[in-house]
Amino acid sequence: DKARENYFEALKYYSEQDFYLSKKNRYDMLFNLGALEVDKKNGEKGILFLSQIDFSVLAQSDYKDKILIFDNFDKAYLLEERIDSALFYLEKK
Repeated sequence: DKARENYFEALKYYSEQDFYLSKKNRYDMLFNLGALEVDKKNGEKGILFLSQIDFSVLAQSDYKDKILIFDNFDKAYLLEERIDSALFYLEKK
């Protein structure tokens, strides 16, 4: 719960800034919140957070981040028994 609280606080801070690194950090916080929900077996909330990530902000070199995001989408959709969507993200990963 403390980690979730800190992620939300950081997300609020980074959302108020308007430069590349703050946008990247904002998406890192969205990823952390999404992954936390997936770990807690709450696929729907995980999808909600992960869906807010704008891939155009991620640099081409951020392929490891993209793989982790796709992996968590895959897991979240499996939790929700949405197999077609899970397979889509598994393939993207």
